[in-house]
Amino acid sequence: MAQRAEVARTRATASAGPAVALRGVLLAALLGACGRFGFETLPELNLPPTVGTSGGGGEAPEACNLGTLSSCSACGDDCSARNLSSVSGYECVSASCAIASCAPGFADCNQQPADGCEQALDTQTDCGACGTPCVIPNAQTSCQSGSCEFSGCVPGFGDCDGDLSNGCERPLDTLTNCGACGVACSAPNADTSCAGGVCQLVSCANGYDDCDGLTATGCEAPLDTLADCGSCATPCQIPGAENLACSGGVCSAASCAPFFADCDGDSLSCETDLRTLSDCVGCGVGCGDANGRLASATASCASGSCGVGVCDPGFGDCDGSPGNGCEVALDSLVDCGGCNVPCARANASESCAGGNCVTLGCEPGFENCDGADANGCEAALGSNAHCGACNDVCGANETCQSGSCVGQFITFQPANVSLGSLNSAGSRRDIVLDCGMVTLNTGTLSNSGWCGRPGPPLVVQTQQNGPDLVVLPMRSLQIAPGTTFRVSGSRPVALVVFGDAEIGGTIDVSASGTAGGPGNHWNCNAVGSSGGNGGDTRSDGGDNGGGGGGGFAALGGRGGNGGSELGGAGGQTRGNVQLSPLIPGCLGGWGGGCGGAPGGGGGGLELAASGTLTITGSVLARGATGANGCDSSGGATGGGSGGGILLQGNQVSIAGSVNAEGGSGGRGANGGEGGPGGTSGAGASGSAASSPGGEGGGGGGGSAGRVRVAGAQGCTLAGSISPPPSSSCP
Repeated sequence: MAQRAEVARTRATASAGPAVALRGVLLAALLGACGRFGFETLPELNLPPTVGTSGGGGEAPEACNLGTLSSCSACGDDCSARNLSSVSGYECVSASCAIASCAPGFADCNQQPADGCEQALDTQTDCGACGTPCVIPNAQTSCQSGSCEFSGCVPGFGDCDGDLSNGCERPLDTLTNCGACGVACSAPNADTSCAGGVCQLVSCANGYDDCDGLTATGCEAPLDTLADCGSCATPCQIPGAENLACSGGVCSAASCAPFFADCDGDSLSCETDLRTLSDCVGCGVGCGDANGRLASATASCASGSCGVGVCDPGFGDCDGSPGNGCEVALDSLVDCGGCNVPCARANASESCAGGNCVTLGCEPGFENCDGADANGCEAALGSNAHCGACNDVCGANETCQSGSCVGQFITFQPANVSLGSLNSAGSRRDIVLDCGMVTLNTGTLSNSGWCGRPGPPLVVQTQQNGPDLVVLPMRSLQIAPGTTFRVSGSRPVALVVFGDAEIGGTIDVSASGTAGGPGNHWNCNAVGSSGGNGGDTRSDGGDNGGGGGGGFAALGGRGGNGGSELGGAGGQTRGNVQLSPLIPGCLGGWGGGCGGAPGGGGGGLELAASGTLTITGSVLARGATGANGCDSSGGATGGGSGGGILLQGNQVSIAGSVNAEGGSGGRGANGGEGGPGGTSGAGASGSAASSPGGEGGGGGGGSAGRVRVAGAQGCTLAGSISPPPSSSCP
């Protein structure tokens, strides 16, 4: 740089006189200043023109004020054009550009203008001013915007006096300031130390210990208690001893507990249990033999006295004396399976076998019906629950008599039958007819079977002033819809049901042709209840009267005349409305001349149920229709009367059909019409022949039969009943 200044100076001198010389001096000074500020290039100088010259290269430079901010060391030396780091203002001092001011937060701490204001004043070493450190004793600090700020004490120290000028003046590991200012490190019954700001136990006072592990409670546990004797959680225990005490950390006992003793004599413990076979009640006192046995038993001293432990199987200690062990065999009737446990069974013979009481057999009239051996033969036979045997249960309308269930009627007694003779086992059968057709002949006592099941017995009983009666006793009766029970024969029939009867099908005791229903016209001729025969006296065979109708509840219809031949009279009434005795209807009379058989009368039927009698089907006792007259002049035969139907029950319900109507008379040959059978009374008379000679009269109609309904506790008669019944219903 000095070389460059010298060259400039030489040039200036060579070109002009004194003015040029002055100019050279200024240039040399400026070049020197450039070297001081550290510039590497020569700035363009606006030198004044050479004195005495003008224009061109011969004119003198324009004049300037040196030492100013814009021309500090020479014209054009502008200090404000400098761009130094963090400098906010410049000044010209002694022809040299200098730093006038720094940017906020910066300073020229090294006094070297070339690097500007190089130091930021927000550091720990230069905080707000050069060389001003941000330090507070034992504290954590930070320089914020040139101000030294306190952010906390360093670990292990505290500002206990509240004066930051001396910083965090107190170490926090002393007994008076442990972990924090004013926090003392002390604990009951203990020496303490503060390490790292944590209070710790160093040692416990004599006779105390820290049993809960908590420093705050110190050595809280005295070591002379029964729970902590000599050390923590060490109980004061001496086997077999009582009245224990802990003194000076040593456990001791005043006496031995019951059933314990100090048999070794060391006075240190009560080591021997006096409830053993070798030491029973006292030291060395044995119980039982060398093998620990008593008679039929093992010995035991568990209760503190020598006695029986466990008896041998089948033996018992019944006297409570330990000396003779288990002295009683437990297989007797007095001691069966246990002492004083008798082997006794009600109404039975018994035995004790292997300690178990068993029943050998029942006394007469008793049975073991519940299957439990303990109460023996508990059931007395002869009751409705156990009549002849355990499962022999009498029904609601039966009673047990002499070991057999006998049916009984409670609310009423059936008419015409003797119940006392109906106590056979067969009377207890439940009869179900569901196979289409079942027949019974009361004369031969034969039947077609009972739908593959056992049927009721057939009992013949006599009636006073009436025919013999065939009685069928049973426990219940059910005739299914579609099944007919057809009865015929010489005796009326009585169905006696010791329970409920349900008639959904048909019971038919009607006449069949000339043959009457069951009872078969008993005593009809003797009392004149059969229809009279029609007249037949002409030798030429012309004109014949019709036969009369059979009578029963009313007169039978008279037969129609056939010309001069009179028709037969109608049969007379007979019997009574109670149908006691039970009798059948009667047949009609024969017609004069040739002709068929008269119509038979309906039979006699009694149906009695001790429970409910329900009829939804049909009960029939109709008389048969008479035959028409034959050839050209025969008189017709009379119709048979209806039979007798007696219905009895505790409750009677009829929703079906009950029919005992009479049969119609036949039609005379070429002659009169037969009379209709009676439906509520007498049969109608047959018509006479319309013209005499060669014609027969019509047969008379049979009278209506009888229907009686008796309900001991009520009747419901909603069905069809013909003729209308006589009834006895509350």
